[in-house]
Amino acid sequence: MKCRNLLILLLLLVLTAGCTTAPVETEPPTQPVTVPTDPPTEPPTDHSLPEAVGFYQDLLDWHEEQRYFQALGCVFETPERLPVYFFFYNGVGHPGSWGDVAEAERTALLQAGLTDEMDLQIMPAQKLEAALRQYFGVDLAEVEIPAEWVYSPDSDCYYSNHNDAWVTSAQVTEVRETAEGLIRVFYTADFVFYNPTGEFDLDTGEYLSDAAMVLTLRPVEDGYQMISNVFAE
Repeated sequence: MKCRNLLILLLLLVLTAGCTTAPVETEPPTQPVTVPTDPPTEPPTDHSLPEAVGFYQDLLDWHEEQRYFQALGCVFETPERLPVYFFFYNGVGHPGSWGDVAEAERTALLQAGLTDEMDLQIMPAQKLEAALRQYFGVDLAEVEIPAEWVYSPDSDCYYSNHNDAWVTSAQVTEVRETAEGLIRVFYTADFVFYNPTGEFDLDTGEYLSDAAMVLTLRPVEDGYQMISNVFAE
């Protein structure tokens, strides 16, 4: 009986000690919690678009309803440096000839140096402006007007005077897209006009055949704007 009472007393002492023991405190973490993030991505680089070669070949082929092909024979580093003499060599799609010019204007054009023994290309300033904005994103006032052109304030038209045509063909070899979303079309032009001085001058420039070129296009809502056409490196 005494042993049983002693065991009960020891059990009560153990239980009482367990209830009065203070909880163990833990130290807060000393290192900040790191939240896993996605690894950084490399910036995009130019990449080839082999499936697009056929599309841009067709874009640069001769089309009556669009004028991209007219820029192929022109070398320019910015739209403002476009040699408009060649881009509009065949006119601006405006019908007309010497027979459509009033007599007084005809006399003025002849006095300015044009000749009625050659065809007359009539280019309304409004149409020139519209074409430059569509294909290059610049205004007529931002480009150099060729010395060979004659302007008539009465009709607000420019006139050029020749019988031949200027049409350069392209063989597209590669298409690349830049990180900025520009399109670089590499091609071989059957001929281009190039002036090493950087200025447009028929007397100091030269005609180069089978030139390796790269045309840079900026996609816009209704097509592309041409921002440069230079020799490929």
